[in-house]
Amino acid sequence: MPELPASADSAIPAPTGDEPEFTWRFTHKLDSQCRVQMPSEWRPSDPNFVFMLCIWPHQPSGRKKACIKGFTQRVYRDLVRKVDAMRLGDAEADALRRALFEDAVKLKLDGAGRLCLPAEMVSEVGLGKEAYFMGLGTQFEIWNKETLDDCRKTDAALSANAFSRI
Repeated sequence: MPELPASADSAIPAPTGDEPEFTWRFTHKLDSQCRVQMPSEWRPSDPNFVFMLCIWPHQPSGRKKACIKGFTQRVYRDLVRKVDAMRLGDAEADALRRALFEDAVKLKLDGAGRLCLPAEMVSEVGLGKEAYFMGLGTQFEIWNKETLDDCRKTDAALSANAFSRI
């Protein structure tokens, strides 16, 4: 994949207002209509708060469609800005744009605090009767637990090395 351009202002802007922080891990049931409870700790008080979700790969394991990654609008806009800064006509950049945005959706929580996931998205990442939520600070991921367990095997060495970069 092409590298995202570095810039002096590449840091994600500070959170504003009612933006949740995504920490810890949770397992929730997925119903037959692809609705799943958002962890209560992550729910914004604003009922019009919009999340962006897209299918995300797990590069170390070679999985092209590993999980559903969720972003706040602020973090998603920063991602879009970085991708837009990539050179037009670059084959890798265009492939990245297609991979990121063809499956991206905007979602609000329903009145019961659930995400109503698109059935195709659920199928693409292999979610069954349960969805495993993992907090990533400014983002979150929704996994099939077995897929995550497989991916964690390759994550162990990577995270050990990454801690030294903090």
